Amino acid sequence: MEESHSYHRAYLKRVCRLRFSFFTNDFLIALRNLALARRERGTSRDGQ
Repeated sequence: MEESHSYHRAYLKRVCRLRFSFFTNDFLIALRNLALARRERGTSRDGQ
């Protein structure tokens, strides 16, 4: 019983990590697209 419980927790942890990595990936892609669009429009004033 105890090992099945730990297996379930490990599975949940893996699923959460997978979802989090997917979310972070989408977030980074969106940020990159935003930065590129901003740079193309010339509205960013960071001097990059």
